[in-house]
Amino acid sequence: MKNSIRFIFLPLVAALVWVSCDKEDSGKPAAEKLAAQTCWQLKKFEVKAVFWIDGIQDCQKDDCYNFATGGSLTVERDTTLCAAIEPQSSTGTWELIDSDKKIVLGIDSQVDTFEIQDILDKKLVLYTKDFLGQDGEFRFTYEPK
Repeated sequence: MKNSIRFIFLPLVAALVWVSCDKEDSGKPAAEKLAAQTCWQLKKFEVKAVFWIDGIQDCQKDDCYNFATGGSLTVERDTTLCAAIEPQSSTGTWELIDSDKKIVLGIDSQVDTFEIQDILDKKLVLYTKDFLGQDGEFRFTYEPK
């Protein structure tokens, strides 16, 4: 009986250790985590209709978001632009609010507030129900380049 209990708990403990090691978080404040990476890239752009749909375009995959210390934001677009009139780079601002649970991003005169669902050294997940004036559910996942 003891062996069967051991076989039940051993995989559970291994799974818990794997999940806890998977996050790799330094424990730094959110602002330091954002500024520590010189290039955050959009890995997923999800829209929820009935279920979550990945809506990222190829032209967005090489964009680089730099959250500089002091609240300035730079978006550098690499070789693939989404539209011919799209600028190669854009500047804006960022600010953490609500005890670092939300972030306000202002880029090219568009200002949006996002809930921070997850912020780790190697992952940033933002969520909103209103994006570019559209109602719905939107989730953005960024990772360092």
